[in-house]
Amino acid sequence: MNEFLRERDGQTYQSIPVVVFYTDDFEYLYHFTERPAIYHPGRLSDAMRAPRAGETTEQTWARFMEEWAALQRSPFSKVWAAAGIDEMLSALHERLVVGP
Repeated sequence: MNEFLRERDGQTYQSIPVVVFYTDDFEYLYHFTERPAIYHPGRLSDAMRAPRAGETTEQTWARFMEEWAALQRSPFSKVWAAAGIDEMLSALHERLVVGP
């Protein structure tokens, strides 16, 4: 999978794209890997997992799990999904209009 390397935090990773677009002649157009640019689950979970005053480790974990599940059920889940689609469509449009 060296065709789709991903760089994050100064490191390079092999990634399996969620979706890859090609022309009818198998000319590469665009690929989308993992998640939209506006979604930062690491930052969110880090902030949500931070202990609050007076919480035990077990209480912190229970609260985090509850808040994380609530976040996934919230409208943000649909917003992030739509953002991924928006990114794909925008990138494809730009590629087709502007070129490589």
